Amino acid sequence: LHAIVLARRLGLFSALPAPSQLLPDPDLSEIYRPIFRRFAESFLARPWYPPRIVWRTLHSMHRMAGGRARITRWMEPA
Repeated sequence: LHAIVLARRLGLFSALPAPSQLLPDPDLSEIYRPIFRRFAESFLARPWYPPRIVWRTLHSMHRMAGGRARITRWMEPA
């Protein structure tokens, strides 16, 4: 993961094992962490049922920061 972060920060996108939007992004995770924590704290403090769009947005934010669990073979460099 450290090599991926270094390649992303240096702009060496050809060194990444897949398109950069499919790989985990630790910097984005650091940005999103307070948002997720605040949402969880507010939900525990006073339970409420947010609309479906809120859950969909949180899910897509989590997926974007976490990347994919597996990279398919066609995405790997030759």
